[in-house]
Amino acid sequence: MLRRFAAVSLFSFGIAVSANAADVPSGEAAFTSYIQTKLQLYSPQPVNLVGPLNLTVGAPTSAVSLPSLKPVHDLCVASPSKCDGAVNDYVQNVTREFLQNPARPSAWTGQTQLVVCNRTTRKVQLASIYVPVSDTQWRSTGWMPLDPGTCRGILQSTRPVFYARAEDAVRSAMHDSNIRGGMTEGDVTIANAGGDTMLCVPHVGDWDDRADTLDNLCKSNREPTKFRTFHEDGKPMQIWNLES
Repeated sequence: MLRRFAAVSLFSFGIAVSANAADVPSGEAAFTSYIQTKLQLYSPQPVNLVGPLNLTVGAPTSAVSLPSLKPVHDLCVASPSKCDGAVNDYVQNVTREFLQNPARPSAWTGQTQLVVCNRTTRKVQLASIYVPVSDTQWRSTGWMPLDPGTCRGILQSTRPVFYARAEDAVRSAMHDSNIRGGMTEGDVTIANAGGDTMLCVPHVGDWDDRADTLDNLCKSNREPTKFRTFHEDGKPMQIWNLES
């Protein structure tokens, strides 16, 4: 196994995005799969494995070949001390030039994916409210778990506005909505867990609701709480970092 991969900093997003610490495999097939998994975190289109050290992005009929992994794999094998930097550079460059470049038709078709990265030390749960692709109704869903140091896509939409919220996954200390304004004990240590818009969630249990309006998503078993508002910005992906 090669050196431990500690983090990927995607400066093309203007922010640092933490990745899971994991051993980088040395075999060509396993190395290719490893990079595929890393890239898929930041791609609204499928990243496809087409052979050892070869990846594409997009639907099968319009997939675009990504730069060969051979140079970075060869460097990792020959100089393990340089592997972290090589992998980091490859992910940054491919994300900027292929996955986030609106000039490439296969990279963005008006569809935005929201990816949440948990940079805290605790497991969190995520709620989202959005209009799904090819749908006309609002969807409210949660809770989706997210472990520390990991990222996951939580919604895809073609609409200009969508919403998300994070809460501490430990549900033992329930909130009092009259005192804390809809936040659990753990939320006060997540810097940007909530936001600017008052919507609704159940703080215990999972749900998946649909309605014609945001107001209709607030049912009798839902409690008012703050969500963060996100706006489509002409890119295929937005990254939301949760930090302590």
